[in-house]
Amino acid sequence: LPLGVVAEAVGGSYTDYARVATYTGFPTVLGWEFHEIQWRGSAEPQGSRAEDIRTLYETRGWEEARAVLDRYTIDYVYVGPLERATYRPVATGKFEAHMRVLYSSGSVRIYGRGWEAAP
Repeated sequence: LPLGVVAEAVGGSYTDYARVATYTGFPTVLGWEFHEIQWRGSAEPQGSRAEDIRTLYETRGWEEARAVLDRYTIDYVYVGPLERATYRPVATGKFEAHMRVLYSSGSVRIYGRGWEAAP
């Protein structure tokens, strides 16, 4: 896959959060929230990133999700067990309807933008 921004669950430092970005080298919107605060001195540079990612996963509305995708130029949305445990519920219908499934195995799906599903 071409390099692009990936959305994945946001969580604690030195945990499985940010695993996709860590193991692929793809940039992510935000990985370890507190780790970033430690390095930057405050949460201010993060802005609304954590809440925006929560919105991306939990909203049922495509327009609201697309606004988050556009804001951070997100190309890939990773949905796996950690996302399902972090965001309740993960509303995947909008991804199924408007993005292409690039990978599916077990409980993991990767949705791609720029490969939007046909209407």
